Amino acid sequence: MIHFSNDEQVDQIEGVEAMPDQIVVLTSKMGPVETLKVAINLVEIETGIQLPAYNMSGFFLGSIRGRYTIVGLKPDTWYGLSFHSEQTVNGASYQHSDHQLIRTSKEKSLSEDEQEHLFSITVHTKDQEVDTRVITIKWIQAHENRRNFYVIVNLTLVCDGDIKFKQVKLTEDQSEHDIPFKLDTTAELGPTSQQNNQIFASIKPKSCHGICWTTILGAEVRNQNYEKPSTKKCEPIESVNVTTSIRKYLGYDYTDTKITINTNFSNNSTADEKDSYVEVTIIDLLDMTRRGQNFSIATGQTDFTFENLNSTNWYLAEYKYHRSAPFSFWDIERFAIEPNKTEENHGPVQLFFGYQIVGNKTKLGNGTKRFPKAKFVLNPEFKALNSVGIDSEPFCNSTDQHFWLTQDHPERELNSADLISAICTKNSHHPMCNHTTHKLKLSTCHTTKYCYRANLVLSDRVYQMKRHCVDIADQFTNAQ
Repeated sequence: MIHFSNDEQVDQIEGVEAMPDQIVVLTSKMGPVETLKVAINLVEIETGIQLPAYNMSGFFLGSIRGRYTIVGLKPDTWYGLSFHSEQTVNGASYQHSDHQLIRTSKEKSLSEDEQEHLFSITVHTKDQEVDTRVITIKWIQAHENRRNFYVIVNLTLVCDGDIKFKQVKLTEDQSEHDIPFKLDTTAELGPTSQQNNQIFASIKPKSCHGICWTTILGAEVRNQNYEKPSTKKCEPIESVNVTTSIRKYLGYDYTDTKITINTNFSNNSTADEKDSYVEVTIIDLLDMTRRGQNFSIATGQTDFTFENLNSTNWYLAEYKYHRSAPFSFWDIERFAIEPNKTEENHGPVQLFFGYQIVGNKTKLGNGTKRFPKAKFVLNPEFKALNSVGIDSEPFCNSTDQHFWLTQDHPERELNSADLISAICTKNSHHPMCNHTTHKLKLSTCHTTKYCYRANLVLSDRVYQMKRHCVDIADQFTNAQ
């Protein structure tokens, strides 16, 4: 009976020492020498020339057993080493074969890495694909110096709770081979430069943190493969920092039956906006019809026009700008499109002015006084709105700078605003300025204009109206 590769019964290679003109094959010593047979063959990889074989057995092995020296070799030359041993123990035959790739040294001081400098492996990103890591296997030597060679690379992508494995082979006829790994990444955005519309991002892997590989340098000569494995090497998957130009939303123009959205892109390179697009969605605020349009971005394009609108209607608009490279980036602007000619109180939110009468008429005369009042009211025609937020600018010591109108609470009075001071700041002769109970605090009213923005909320999305200003004093021209 014949047994193969039983390391307890038969000699095997433990190491090979390579020198400029010779090699020493170091083996184990298993079993009696008198029943041992050893055969060693060498073939020159580049030329395919077979060197004289070494065949020894029994007592002829003598003192050389375990250390076989083969001389007469060329320096800095690749050889295929075949080692075959056979041992008989208690009537049973044990055999072992090993085929290794070795290289004689150019100088004894050369390191192993310097001797085997045939190929390189690098990990890098490619172009703008920052969510992809590319492992490149590349021959360093010219084709005539790598004849009959190949490289096998076993790649491992180390991820949380998972390991992804891939094996690739680089043949002598290939100059290099790329293996891409697509990663799930997160982009941590940094500050945006308003001056040149640039944004910084740090692209980090979500769950995969390292790439490891082992290599086998091999050669095939006379239908026999000779291989030399390497130790395992690993590299961490580092974050990638990137800065890119982005398109900036500037505003919109609403003329007749079309809206034109104005943007700016400072970089003239069209490659930076490859596969980018602008998407515009328009919602009629009364009948809630919705229309959308996608715009591919042409070279130098800054304006995007949406047509066939009704010039007297109120609309909600959503502008989306999407960049797919070098990382996924969205810029979204939502705003209300206001008709060019409309009354102040025909929109979704209305601002009313009036008087509050205080006191009673008596037989001796009129004891009543009038005080100015202002209040916001949600327009019931726009019932689809969930709510409206009002953001006002500082005005006459008012504390009502931010508040909400809802369908359940559709009104809000500006009780904290000192309207009389605003009126009297512009017209000190107004009848209300003579109220003995009112002490003017003109220092709190630096302007008589009340300015605000309304934020319309529909399906949890906020659409901002333009800034509106109204002169409070002009709303109360006399005591009425």
